[in-house]
Amino acid sequence: MDLIAAEGHQIAKRPTVSPDMGAIELCFNVIRTFLCSHWLEIELDNLVEYIEHGICSITGRQCRGFFYHTGY
Repeated sequence: MDLIAAEGHQIAKRPTVSPDMGAIELCFNVIRTFLCSHWLEIELDNLVEYIEHGICSITGRQCRGFFYHTGY
């Protein structure tokens, strides 16, 4: 910390917010759930493809719900 301050930088504290209150955290939860439900089929060669499928599995309704849930 002292090295950071010595270089002229300031350390800003993050607000105390539960990680489950961020819309992105809720989105990652859906992707993680998708990946966990397909764990037997996933290999290193097709991991990116499954992550893309997980992202595409998120619906517009879910996205609106994420932001509504977090108060935006």
